[in-house]
Parts: sequence; C-alpha cells; structure tokens
Amino acid sequence: MKIRTSRTLAKRWAHRVEGAAHAYSAGVAAPRSGKPRENVQSAIQYAKKAPGAKSKWAKAWEPYRKILLGLKLPPRGPVRSEQNYERVRVICEALHAEKVRRERSNRKPKVSHRRTG
Repeated sequence: MKIRTSRTLAKRWAHRVEGAAHAYSAGVAAPRSGKPRENVQSAIQYAKKAPGAKSKWAKAWEPYRKILLGLKLPPRGPVRSEQNYERVRVICEALHAEKVRRERSNRKPKVSHRRTG
C-alpha cells in the first residue's frame, strides 16, 4: 500500500481546513433555508489555527500510517468482489484495534471510593 508522508498529508489537511472553514462560514451566515446563525467566527478561528496544528496532526496520524504500511493485503479482485471486501475488512480491523489500544492506554485508572476495613 502506498501512502504519502505524514508531513505531506498534514500540509494538505491544513490547506483543506482553511478552505472548508470559509465555505462553512458562508453557509452558516447565509443558509439556503432557515435563519442565519451568528457564530460564524468559530470556523474562521479553527482555520487560523490549522497551519500551526500540522505537526500535531501528523504526529497523531503517524501510528495509523505505520499500521497501514505494514499490512499484508490480499490481492485485488474485480470490482465489487469478495476479495476487495476482504481487503477493506483487514484495513478496518487493524485501524480499529489501534484505536482501541490507544483509548485503553490513555484511560486514567479508576479510583475506588469505597472504604475498606
């Protein structure tokens, strides 16, 4: 599987966030139906932070990128074939397992408030 570098993808992410924020703000300010919303600045503020968040985004993406690069996928098949669904299943299971692993490692231990003795 070929995947671009995290740096390249982070740059693309930041660029797209900037463009999407302006489109979102325009849509919120002048919706096709319903009342205009007042908080259009939140999207613009988010977009302004995106260039500075590229390295944070790349760091968060890198473990998933490594997993994808390490996968041994079954060969591709014809369009809509079971072979292709199997490729998707392998990718989804690997990414989900990493997500669950990260969530478990980030949990704080539960503190028992029960009195002993």
